[in-house]
Amino acid sequence: MTSGLGDDAAFSSWSDGGCRYRCPVCGPRQEDFRHSVHFWKHVAESHGLSPKDFARRQRQGQRHPNNLMVVKATMACEECPPGAPFVVFDYGKMVAHLIAKHENLTLRQYYDKHVAKNRSNLRPPSNTYVVGVLMHLFSLQQRRSPPLPMTPA
Repeated sequence: MTSGLGDDAAFSSWSDGGCRYRCPVCGPRQEDFRHSVHFWKHVAESHGLSPKDFARRQRQGQRHPNNLMVVKATMACEECPPGAPFVVFDYGKMVAHLIAKHENLTLRQYYDKHVAKNRSNLRPPSNTYVVGVLMHLFSLQQRRSPPLPMTPA
């Protein structure tokens, strides 16, 4: 079945985004979630917590709730003016952006207008990185006191 210019399978694949989330309660034994909507559904169904309660418990355990993303990807919104901040390439975050900034545009309409009709010009997400590695490097840097001198080996 198709809707607009793109087919449903291609839209579904694209709208999953490029981010991945991991539940700190379940840990690596749980498969990573493809987007935040699936992650928060898991939190509600498996742990019986609202996002607010889950975030409060994570803060008490010294793990900030925004650090649940293990892979982060961003993209330039084609509806925003050049130079606007990138949007996190995640289903929930993209929908929230379109509601807040482009109130009459659905994610499917955005896809049909900017992605499906320009498949040959499709740019990959602007930035993709593994969040855990960056956070680990940052925490190692924070533990150093005083800073180590930079000397050639």
